Amino acid sequence: MQGITVTHTLEQIESEIKAHSQYVTASIIAIGNALIEAKGQLVHGDWEGWLTNRVNFSQRTANNFMRIAREISAGSSLSALP
Repeated sequence: MQGITVTHTLEQIESEIKAHSQYVTASIIAIGNALIEAKGQLVHGDWEGWLTNRVNFSQRTANNFMRIAREISAGSSLSALP
């Protein structure tokens, strides 16, 4: 049995990408803010273990999310982010 092949126009694809990227950006900022809050509640030395065991994030990933959240909160535009 063959699957159905759907062909989208470039305009449809562009629209879909833009719509999804808005949700992704909002999610990244929300995750970063949640990580900042969680880190503030943890006892010194518990952060990395919590990341690994509870949310399955590396320290580097968490730092990137938090950096983006801080930069957006500080008024940077999304286009300025690396």
